[in-house]
Amino acid sequence: MKVKPEKKSCEEITDPQTAIYHFKIYLSSISLMIYKRFKVKGDTHIAQLHHLIQIIIGWDNDHLHSFKVWGMEYGISRSSGLDFHDDSYKIFIGDFGFKVGDKFTYTYDFRDHWQNEIRVEKAVSCCFTRFQRYH
Repeated sequence: MKVKPEKKSCEEITDPQTAIYHFKIYLSSISLMIYKRFKVKGDTHIAQLHHLIQIIIGWDNDHLHSFKVWGMEYGISRSSGLDFHDDSYKIFIGDFGFKVGDKFTYTYDFRDHWQNEIRVEKAVSCCFTRFQRYH
């Protein structure tokens, strides 16, 4: 007996934690637009997002960073004194309720102040939610 995935409409997000978010990140302090596009699932936490960005852009995680989303600062706390109110391992992308066109910032290297803007280009529900038997 074969199992066929049941397709669900991808138009509206029913569960932000399982949604797929399409992001575009670009360095906002230069005139030549340098950007990367990537996708993450809603259950990705802020700490994971930081590490993904490091890989995507090719940085080595040598500097401090922070995200600013809806006016709040998030990041990975460091024993050197950098501390954030919320635990970045417990704050998930799906918690922010992002819609297409929303944006937030990612600052990397506080000395050189590399400010990046991250824009939501698309947000879709995961299309395969459960399996249904067929003959």
